[in-house]
Amino acid sequence: MESNGAGNDTPWLVYWVIYASFGFIEYIGYNFFHSLLFYWLGKSIFLIWLMAPGSANGSNFLYQRLIRPLVLKFGPPASKRVPESDSYKSEYVSTN
Repeated sequence: MESNGAGNDTPWLVYWVIYASFGFIEYIGYNFFHSLLFYWLGKSIFLIWLMAPGSANGSNFLYQRLIRPLVLKFGPPASKRVPESDSYKSEYVSTN
């Protein structure tokens, strides 16, 4: 999501990360959220804000302020999890 290559789909990737996080929170607190009056209206407005066009949309805002700092703080880089040896690559990566 941090790449700047050609065909950059970062806004949609950020949207889906936020949407999935929201879905997880909604699943955990299902009884609480669905007991709120006009929950469906608030959810609809929230999802529209996430999809709003432009650089100041909700998904970009929440990603920069909430998700990214948590990942940088608690999530080790993938390079620490995957060994860099050629034997590992030849064993798991096909060259068809």
